Amino acid sequence: MGWLIAIAIVLSLSWLGWRWNQFECAEDRFISGRLVKRLRRHSRRRKHHH
Repeated sequence: MGWLIAIAIVLSLSWLGWRWNQFECAEDRFISGRLVKRLRRHSRRRKHHH
């Protein structure tokens, strides 16, 4: 019966990791969106080419 417990633990951990990844992706998208807007604003103001 130990393998049943192990399977349950693995399933719950994978489900939690999937939920956490979705949450982190959403937060990263929000933060990166704000950073991109800020960087675009600065680059538009300075107009220097790399």
